[in-house]
Amino acid sequence: MGRTAEYQTRQKQQIIDYLNDHRGDYVTAGELAEHFHRTGESVGLTTVYRHLERLVAENKVEKYHIDGMKSACFCAVDEAADETQDNLTMKCQSCGDIVHFSCPDLSHLYAHFAEEHRISIDPRKTVFYGKCDKCSVPQAAR
Repeated sequence: MGRTAEYQTRQKQQIIDYLNDHRGDYVTAGELAEHFHRTGESVGLTTVYRHLERLVAENKVEKYHIDGMKSACFCAVDEAADETQDNLTMKCQSCGDIVHFSCPDLSHLYAHFAEEHRISIDPRKTVFYGKCDKCSVPQAAR
């Protein structure tokens, strides 16, 4: 049994390494499984899902359900980032890119909802929609 646990730990580490190497990208379990298949690693889709769910439970990976995407997306948690409510995820309605960044002004918005409306917003589960910086610039200015 020690051999199986060791193998699963190696697979889990491979998933973490991939997500860390693609920091800022949002990938699906299917994309991860396809990557491992292309590189000759025997990490099946079920195993990828199982490890991703464990990593989400351990707060090492974030899971997002984003409109227009069939599968959940995953990204590595930036352990160096502040765990405050300054984080923002936005999906560009023009190009589909997903942008993750911090904005200290958001803490005021979240505080307002908490104080005035008694609503607690989980910023790690909130996705804003709009246009990214590339798509907001008029074509002539590019």
